[in-house]
Amino acid sequence: MQLLTAILLLAVTTSPSSMPTTTATEAAVTQPAPTDTQPAIIGVQSNSGSASAVVPATTATTATGSQPTIGPAKKDDAANSSMSDLFKIVLTAVVGALLGIFGFVVGQIIQKLFIEPIQEQRKIIGRIAYALTYWVNISELDTPQQIELLEPWQTQRAEKVKEAAHAVRELASDLRASIKTIPWYGLMEKLRFVVSRRDIGLVTYLLIQWYIHMDDHGWIFAASEDIKKRLKITFGNESAAKDIQAWIDKNAFLTKRQV
Repeated sequence: MQLLTAILLLAVTTSPSSMPTTTATEAAVTQPAPTDTQPAIIGVQSNSGSASAVVPATTATTATGSQPTIGPAKKDDAANSSMSDLFKIVLTAVVGALLGIFGFVVGQIIQKLFIEPIQEQRKIIGRIAYALTYWVNISELDTPQQIELLEPWQTQRAEKVKEAAHAVRELASDLRASIKTIPWYGLMEKLRFVVSRRDIGLVTYLLIQWYIHMDDHGWIFAASEDIKKRLKITFGNESAAKDIQAWIDKNAFLTKRQV
């Protein structure tokens, strides 16, 4: 009888219904409290089978009052972004400096090869205009080659003739040389930045003939008129012709008094 009672007690204690069960609330309580950096795991008790198991239900991040900790990956991203901005600033400065240097070099090339030679040719034309005013009335029956035959009182006049002859011949040489000092002269001529080679050829010839015919005032005057037309040299006499004539008529008594 005692043996039968012991067997029954053993059977009761080993049956599944007699094992202790854990509710979902108890399982959640028994889980360790999550930290700031670990997600909280909320589980429920599974009553299936002979063994008790906790099944995770949801994963959530606990929110605390403190700021979240920045991980190593975020620090690396911030450092890379800072270096990228610095690289952009340096690159912009370098590109700007290179463009400035390039623009300066190109400007200097244009100035030395084109602007300055064209300005020099215009200066030569200005000197020719000066000669047409200052030297056009310098002429003598005796040419510079005959200075040694002049009387002493004629020496000063002959020196002026010699100086004028030298000036007009130098102008002819400088004007002709300007064709070779300006690059792409044909293109500059079509753009009308320079005097045409045809006009330069005629003006050079007239200046040389002026040098040769220093004893012919009439020939010098005719040549000077053609030179002014070819080089488009005007002294305002055409536009002020009426004013000049009016002034002459008004002050005619001065001329009579001098006579």
